[in-house]
Amino acid sequence: MTDPLLHLIDDDFTQSPPSMSTLNQDLLWQIFMMTADMTQDNERNSVFYNIIQASQVCRTWRDLLLGSPSLWARIIDLTILSKASDDLRKEILRRTGTSLLSIKGRISDSATSGSQVDSSSPVGFFLALLRDEWARIRHLDVILHDSVFNLLTGPLSGLLSRPAPTLCTFKFSVSYNMRYRIQNHLPRDLFCGDAPVLADFAFPTSHLNLEASWLPTLLSLELPAHPQVLDVLEKTINLQILCFDERRQLVHSDPNTALFDPHNRRISLDKLHRVQLKEISESSLRLIDQVVPAPSCTLEISSVNFDFLVPTNPRATLIKSLITRFAKSSQDCDDISFISFHYNQSSFALMTGLSAHDQPSGVSGESTKVVLSESTFTFLLDTISHFEIGMVTTLHMAINSVTLYMLKSRGTHATRNFFSAFQSLETLRANPDLLNFLLFSFRPDQPIFPLLRTVEVIDSNDWSHKDFVHAFLQHHAASGGQIVTLDLSGCTNPVFLETSFLEQMKALNLQVIRPRFVIFPKTNRRGRVAQQELSGKVPMTS
Repeated sequence: MTDPLLHLIDDDFTQSPPSMSTLNQDLLWQIFMMTADMTQDNERNSVFYNIIQASQVCRTWRDLLLGSPSLWARIIDLTILSKASDDLRKEILRRTGTSLLSIKGRISDSATSGSQVDSSSPVGFFLALLRDEWARIRHLDVILHDSVFNLLTGPLSGLLSRPAPTLCTFKFSVSYNMRYRIQNHLPRDLFCGDAPVLADFAFPTSHLNLEASWLPTLLSLELPAHPQVLDVLEKTINLQILCFDERRQLVHSDPNTALFDPHNRRISLDKLHRVQLKEISESSLRLIDQVVPAPSCTLEISSVNFDFLVPTNPRATLIKSLITRFAKSSQDCDDISFISFHYNQSSFALMTGLSAHDQPSGVSGESTKVVLSESTFTFLLDTISHFEIGMVTTLHMAINSVTLYMLKSRGTHATRNFFSAFQSLETLRANPDLLNFLLFSFRPDQPIFPLLRTVEVIDSNDWSHKDFVHAFLQHHAASGGQIVTLDLSGCTNPVFLETSFLEQMKALNLQVIRPRFVIFPKTNRRGRVAQQELSGKVPMTS
């Protein structure tokens, strides 16, 4: 019988298999399972397409991949499968056997077909997954478009009210226009209160059953900033990560009334080590002020709205107070060492804490382009300065070229003073534009960070960036600095692999960690073929 997925595979094999096909089967299996991780998925590097394309390497890999139920069960990508034929969706689900499922993706309005749910449509496929496979779903991370949710309001309430014995991750989002309605259409008693292994939870309403047995098992929680969150937090005694996302907000209440707590309640979460604020609101700022985390808790802030950074905005006082509080809490520990700051033309993220291993979750680029004013940018730097930055050993900072150009044209006194305060800095993670700005800000004989040993380059996409990096490193060496390592593993810019650049680094006696590249980029020839076939433009027959 012909394999119905063979049309995705290039059948041009050599007589002698490539040497990598002789790798130990257990090792191959571990590599493939690491690849089939949709938590690392993004638009440029689809896990689903990577697995399909890996199966083209040789017949050994093909047989191992196409015959592995647990691997296929890890890559149920709704975004891709929404564009596939119904036969292909069913075939991929059949290949999962009885393995636990990981389901992720977005079902857009283009996936609907009128006012009815067609069983052969992407929406029908999603409903069938929830209805028939609920008992073996391990990870569920979905975003529904308004029109899709409108079709599913009836069935969803019943489907999500059943016990979830294997569910570890549950992230459910509905696009913006439906937020004022979903509160009345989603079940309050999710999973019938029974989800014994649930650890990661994100939901568009905080109206939950406070007696649910799964609340104490949660390690990560993401909810809109609503007063009832405090009642939920009292139950989440093992919580490690807390996120307030203004984009999940259902009802924008007056924070001066809705969040007023006459008892000034404080929720102590001794295991909470990371707090994230996305699209900051006054509600989220006031709520987090009532949470007492672990002393070493990291604070991460991200937004596409800079209004609250304007010094005259009342919220600026709240945000400054919050950062100061977390700074003092961290400084009470002996080894405060990490500050991270991201800013581009549409968003920014700020993170502080004890370790540089947990990086900011990322900032979105959904808004129109804006540039911080000089006063606002200076205010932000001044806010960060509430930390004892003279003791910080790791700084992660990315600032876009437009803002840096503005600062150059208006003088750099404030920013020079800011960077000069990092006297203990050993590791700098920065974009090349920032390295160039630092070079401009300091005198040729003035070391920028005297104790700097490692430079990690991020966000590089320009051919001139190698010159920025080389000039910064050369300046540092000439002023008496002793940088040992240049880490380029966070880059995908091939300019850093040029022989001339590597020779320059060798002349500076630097150890170079080279860039990483996607093995099977989505945009290559075979990737395009796979996309065409999934969209139904190529017949299913081999």
